Amino acid sequence: MDISKKMKTRLIVYALISSLGFSFLVMSARSELSLPFPLSLIFENSVSGIGVPVYVLFQAIMMLFIVPHKKRMFFLVPIFIIALNSFISSNNIWYDSNIIICFALAGCMFFKFDFRNDSLSQFARMLSKIFSHFSHFSLPFRWLSEVGKGKSGLFKRLLLALVITIPCVVFLIFMLASADMVFSVKTEGFLSALSGIINFNTIIKLIIGSVAGLYLFGSACSAYCQDEVTLPDEKNPKCDLLIINIFLSALLFVYTLFVIIQFKYLFAGSTLPGNLTYTEYARKGFFELLALTAVNIIIIFITKRKTKNSSGKWAIFSTLLCTYLCAVTVVLLFSSFFRMYLYTEVDGLTRLRFFVMGFLVFELLGLIATFVYIIKPKFNIILIYTVVALLYYATLNVVPVDRIIAKNQIDKYLEGERDDLYYIFTLSADAAPAMEHLYNNTDDEALKSEIMYFLEDKTNCQNSSWQAYNLSIERARVIKNNLK
Repeated sequence: MDISKKMKTRLIVYALISSLGFSFLVMSARSELSLPFPLSLIFENSVSGIGVPVYVLFQAIMMLFIVPHKKRMFFLVPIFIIALNSFISSNNIWYDSNIIICFALAGCMFFKFDFRNDSLSQFARMLSKIFSHFSHFSLPFRWLSEVGKGKSGLFKRLLLALVITIPCVVFLIFMLASADMVFSVKTEGFLSALSGIINFNTIIKLIIGSVAGLYLFGSACSAYCQDEVTLPDEKNPKCDLLIINIFLSALLFVYTLFVIIQFKYLFAGSTLPGNLTYTEYARKGFFELLALTAVNIIIIFITKRKTKNSSGKWAIFSTLLCTYLCAVTVVLLFSSFFRMYLYTEVDGLTRLRFFVMGFLVFELLGLIATFVYIIKPKFNIILIYTVVALLYYATLNVVPVDRIIAKNQIDKYLEGERDDLYYIFTLSADAAPAMEHLYNNTDDEALKSEIMYFLEDKTNCQNSSWQAYNLSIERARVIKNNLK
């Protein structure tokens, strides 16, 4: 790692600012401490706020001065989009996963990708790269030690002075406080004031911030590492196309029968056999079909990897079978979506149902890419799947999920299609606009009281610091005040 002395200084400053910034901007909104991990359980009864996207913007500004490959900073775009969730939404179900994904994206920011290589070995090297940044934690202290050596060991001498002085001063204060009551009262007052600033929560936040800052420091340092050796593509041994084609043909025969039934009974609405109702038929088997779509994609991926270097009529036949299997998977996907749509028409939306329907939409994008991959298996399909998955996750972070769900449930209630509204009171403050609509369109005083209690509870959870300012909670507070 060849880094100039000037750049080492910048990187050390970057590590320090990143550590303090994480504690001050990201962790400041987390108030009440309750061990152990995960992080969302450590700091309960609070939500993140505007400090999170502000921290990402600070990262972008600082990286302009420390990293050589500024084009790789495009990784900060999805990180910023995910970070916006902390400002625009009070739904904290993504808190843990957002931290993991954002740090994973930051960790592989300067990984030397071979975008044409879809081998699993590259994926394994990327994971190794993400975790390798922990090994750089000691670098800032080693660099500071080197500076100390250049100045006659000044750094070590100052450290030794602090080690000797601090315990002696503490012992002296203790003895004087025991000897004089006035000094004791003054000392206790000072310590009480100090404990209000530096308490257990603050120490924990500084520790977590230090780990975050040192990890980002390690990621920035990796930009100065020499290019990694790109491993050659995995050589696929010759496979028996006859066996593969028989296997695919058997699967597709069964799938063809299933597709015929789907078009006859589910999509066309033909009369169902026995006493089976149309709603019961549509609501069953959703998760099984969803699992089969994933299995089919894996089968297509493995088949094309094993046969992409093959030629001849059997190879062409294999490509046709994979194309048909992909088309069948699209039918399964539409069947799954239609079943879930009918399910929500009866019971209304929930978070899980909303996430699943969104997943099906983005899975369709993956299947379109799979069609292209079957015909031209030279591009990196794993990278495409990863991008689609990241787009799906980022979309869930910025879409007002709870507001959409609450509106759906409330509309059904007002139209007489639902008897209860228990689920909407388990949602976050994002549901406040829909609650306002319900409040203005019902004469049930008990229900109005529940709505006011909900708004009161959701608006009392915000930390008073500006870093914790949350747009969703502020909107709920305005709605609550207007309804009073």
